[in-house]
Amino acid sequence: MLTMAAAHATYSAACVDGPGVRFVVDEVLVCPGEQGNPRSRQVDVRFRVGEFREGDTRGCSGDCGMKPRFATYEATLSFRRAGEDGPFQIVVPGVLPGLALRTPLHLAHDGDCYGKIGPFVPADVSW
Repeated sequence: MLTMAAAHATYSAACVDGPGVRFVVDEVLVCPGEQGNPRSRQVDVRFRVGEFREGDTRGCSGDCGMKPRFATYEATLSFRRAGEDGPFQIVVPGVLPGLALRTPLHLAHDGDCYGKIGPFVPADVSW
């Protein structure tokens, strides 16, 4: 889901010459969160987001402010049971720290020069 969120935040107006930005998510750490309710579960997630900005660097000296930036973020993700004894599915968040979604995850996204990507479809998860 985090990889799909990075793709849904990515866009490019002119294929590298910008304006645009590409996001990647890596270094994901997941720990069990609060488990008080038998119909829902939570996980605490720490992940690193890489932000690769695009822009026209012609006539510019030095790095032109185009070096990738990396930052670590944390989020709590929830899972809900489908039915009384059914499998769990992630509750798709509308907002994730470090990733400004250009299209909601439940919709297809057009990243312009980075291509199109379908909607995120939650899978069943056994707990």
